[in-house]
Amino acid sequence: MPNGKDRCGFFLSRSRLKGVRTLLAADLWPLCLFSINFSSLFAKCFKFNFLRSDKNFMSLRIWLTLLERIVLVMQSGRTLMQSLTAISAMPMQELQGDFLKGAITQLKSGRFFYEVMQQLPPTLAEAQHIKLVQCAEMGGYLQQGLQCWLDQLQLKVQVRKQVASSFMYPSLVMLLATGVLLILCFYVLPEFKTFLASQRVEFSWILKMIFSFGECITLFFPFVLLGGILFCTTFKRSLNRWITQMLPKLPKYSYFAEPLQLGLFAMNFSALLKNGVYLLESLRLSLACLTYKPLDLENIIQDLKNGTSLSTALDRLPNFFVETLQSAELGGCLASVLSSLSQHYLQLYNRRLTQFIKWLEPICLIMIALLIVVLILSLFMPMMHLFQNFNFE
Repeated sequence: MPNGKDRCGFFLSRSRLKGVRTLLAADLWPLCLFSINFSSLFAKCFKFNFLRSDKNFMSLRIWLTLLERIVLVMQSGRTLMQSLTAISAMPMQELQGDFLKGAITQLKSGRFFYEVMQQLPPTLAEAQHIKLVQCAEMGGYLQQGLQCWLDQLQLKVQVRKQVASSFMYPSLVMLLATGVLLILCFYVLPEFKTFLASQRVEFSWILKMIFSFGECITLFFPFVLLGGILFCTTFKRSLNRWITQMLPKLPKYSYFAEPLQLGLFAMNFSALLKNGVYLLESLRLSLACLTYKPLDLENIIQDLKNGTSLSTALDRLPNFFVETLQSAELGGCLASVLSSLSQHYLQLYNRRLTQFIKWLEPICLIMIALLIVVLILSLFMPMMHLFQNFNFE
């Protein structure tokens, strides 16, 4: 007998056993197999939703709010323990309160704050964040380290919101076009086909393709939609991994990924250096975000150990980035120059994304207009010829 979270999904599948036995008795094997698969699939979906509502799960938005409060209270001159104790007395969400109670208990037992951070999921506390907090805590400037971490998380949330808001209007346009297309296929095209067939009008090849396309959508669209939803829900992790592997292979992927990832790389590198992390360790942690262009991390580290300059070891990056690094090395201001490079590349990413969306909206409208023109001409031209042949005397 399953226990815990699996018990809900088990009883959900078990409740359909009576219907499965009935189908077996009637020799309806296809329906029986579909019932069994649907039961297990729905149980997986229910289990996934149940896990998402678990108390140990904390979203990025909730953690960002809590981290903002911690940094804000520490700026008033309080220590970390005093800040956590003061925040725990305020009204807050249950997940934040549970985390604060556990953190205070572990800090009182002699553990460091970066050790508490290691218990967070990787989506909230990555390896470079933990190392940043560790060096800041050991160096006695934990507030500055937490502020750098907060800035990185805020930038991450800002990029997500920017992408979502940029694609909102094109998504709504395409959704509206899909709705109009479905209405035409389900209601308008069958009426036109019946009327024109009753008048013995000869269909053109374009009209035949349109009617065939409408019939296919009418017959298979509900099944395709349901199957797509169930497939995406069941194999969500595999699809995310496949999409992550396929994105770098797209032709225009580097056009947007290059400035964004270079900006994040420079920001992480600068933050780690400013908080006392060694150069090699900072570079090792920061290079993890450069996925648009594969770099051999071990060779780069070995070249630096052999006395090669940083700009020479990173010669596969864009020329402007490498030349700026070379000037920063000669001037002895690597951390500040990396911070400026981060701002430059993030602004370049914003400009490219804005320009892409600026061209995407009219392209969507033009495609919808062309689709409507083709439908109107294909449907109404036979009717115009039919009305011309009528004798109204």
